[in-house]
Order: sequence, then C-alpha cells, then structure tokens
Amino acid sequence: MFSQKVIEWTKANGQEVTDPEEELFELYTKFYGFKSTDREEFTDPSAEELDISIDGLSTPITIHQNTNINSILSQTGGVVWDCSVIMSRFLCGLSKTGSWPFDEAQGIELGCGCGLVGIALHKLGTKRIILTDQQKLLRLAKLNVETNTRVGPGSGESARSSKRTTKKKSHSMESKSNREVETPIGVIELEWGTPINVGNICNGEPLDFVVISDCVYSEDVVTLLLSTLSQLAMARQDGAKTIFIIGQELRSEIVHEAFVSNLLKSFCMYRLSIDSKIDSYFALYVAWKR
Repeated sequence: MFSQKVIEWTKANGQEVTDPEEELFELYTKFYGFKSTDREEFTDPSAEELDISIDGLSTPITIHQNTNINSILSQTGGVVWDCSVIMSRFLCGLSKTGSWPFDEAQGIELGCGCGLVGIALHKLGTKRIILTDQQKLLRLAKLNVETNTRVGPGSGESARSSKRTTKKKSHSMESKSNREVETPIGVIELEWGTPINVGNICNGEPLDFVVISDCVYSEDVVTLLLSTLSQLAMARQDGAKTIFIIGQELRSEIVHEAFVSNLLKSFCMYRLSIDSKIDSYFALYVAWKR
C-alpha cells in the first residue's frame, strides 16, 4: 500500500520534527548563512512559456505563465516558482527508484497554480491526480494540462458539494504507448477553509496523497490551509493514512513556525533532505494524521 511504503521510507530516511522552535532555528540558521549568489534559478517569472526538464521523464514539461499576475497585489499562481521544480524532480526520482509507488496512488495538488507538480506526477504514471486551486486560476492550469497530455483535464466537480527556455515552439503529441500520458488527470476548484466533498474529487476512491508546493506564505493562509488538510486527512475510512507532501521555500520565520507548530498538534511530520545547497533555502516535509 502506498501510504505504508511512504511512511516506512520516510521514517528511515527523514528527520522527525517534534519541536517547532528547534526546527526553525536549524532551518533559518542555514538560511541566513546562505549566499544568494550560490543559488541556482530553475525558473523565469518573466517568460510567457517555459520548458522544464525533469529527470525520469522522456520530454520536458511545457508551462505557460501569466506574467501579468506579478503586478496584482497579493495574487499568486500565474508563474512557476523554484519550489515546484525542486519537488517535481525529487518526487520523480523517488518514484523511478520504486521507493514511492505513485502508480498505485491517487492524489490531489492543492494550490496548483501553473500545475507543474501535478503534471509531472501524471506523466510519471500516477494512478490519478487532481489539480486544484481558486476558480480564477484554473484556466491557466487547464491550458498547461492540455499542452502536456493527450487528453483535456475535464471540468470535474466543485470540491464544495530544469532546463529553461523562453522560445516558442510547436508541441508534438507523445506516442499512445508512452505510459507518461495514460493516467487520468483533472483540474477543479477547491477553496481552502470551505467544506470539501472528497468523494466527488476522488470518484469514491481513497485519497492516497496530497501535494502542496510553496503555499505557506502568510499567517492568514496558514489557518485556511490547515483547515483543508484536516478535512482531507479525516476523509479516509479504510484505516490507511493520507500522505501530505509539503514543499516550502524559506522566507518568513513567523509564518513558517505558525504552520509547523499548528500542524504538529495533530500530524506526524518529517523533513527530507534534498542536498546541502537546496536545504539552505528550501524545506520538504512529509506528514500524516496521528
């Protein structure tokens, strides 16, 4: 079973988080000592289109961006952030080694934005992946799903009831025999903090995992996101755990600590290491309901 394998692997390879203050001290001591000039940039928020290479996938993922979104105060979701590239590459690596069998799992991406992580998991062969975000951001996610798959994303139900280039190019369709494009993918609305019908999202099947890429950026968001995570964690009735995979760029100690301290009240939480350089400005967590 997916959740059991992931939990066993995470306990063997991750660092358990039990004290929010110790966690933040360790993370931000590294962060403030890190030279930004040493950081590799994986994305370009000024480009209308990106080709992002992910090890293990036969072709780059083409992502359209809404570069005008940067001019709208407090609006996100129109461009790809480095966190999504890091998560996509790391999760694809785990899947290809067999450590995390996504081909056995059904999942949701929360706050998908441009949809990179969800699309990467789809192309890996994840049994089913649903990308979710606010209604006003779904058009871009749907466009990117359609660009990278043979099939459209489907309208679905409402949840309430890297190689970089900027040049334009033609998009050839992949072979029908290529497993990367055979699994279902959808795009639907999901507003954090509102009642969720998980059965509608998952077609009555268990929810194996939830992926969240760089969505913890304000204390107001923390409250809404935690409410949604709790609902999703409690929806499964077969005794197995839903796995939450959370990637976060280090920005605000206050916001980060609010998220970690509140999540630890009812979730087990482990931090995974990517590499020494990326670990200096990025944290990847795996969590499940106690």
